[in-house]
Amino acid sequence: MYARCSGYALGFLLGAAVLAGSAWAQQTVSKLGEYRDWTAYMSGHDASRICYIVGEPAPATADGRALRYAYVSHRPARKAWSVVMIYPGTPYKAATEATVEIGKNRFALFTYRDTAWTEDAETDARLVKAMRAGRTMTVHGTDSDGNPIVDQYSLNGFLAAYRRIGEACNLK
Repeated sequence: MYARCSGYALGFLLGAAVLAGSAWAQQTVSKLGEYRDWTAYMSGHDASRICYIVGEPAPATADGRALRYAYVSHRPARKAWSVVMIYPGTPYKAATEATVEIGKNRFALFTYRDTAWTEDAETDARLVKAMRAGRTMTVHGTDSDGNPIVDQYSLNGFLAAYRRIGEACNLK
């Protein structure tokens, strides 16, 4: 599977940008490259630069959740590095957690509406380290109707895409 970050994905990312700040949503998005199952992007310039990678789970689900993504971003101006967000394509059940499994590693993420996030930068760093070394990542959660959500992501190309956004945003 190759990352299919089409106009739909860019629309999602620009929509998600509203959460991150409306100035980003007004920036032009540049595709930095495709790296097997992950695609790297950059938005803005200089101090407003945001670099991010996007992966999609496989295979497509039969439950109508077409737009599903894992997203890792760098925002140098805010000193925010390796921020992980999961978008399952449906709202999560309120007051529930999502779980990410990579090999023997497990990470608890808090959910907010239709996204899941780690609690802090330290957990983001540990999760990204596991993503860099892993082969697959499985995300478990519960949708707003109480149904289980399970998405599996290939991590093929994650490391190369991650390195590319690090270069683009001057991550040392």
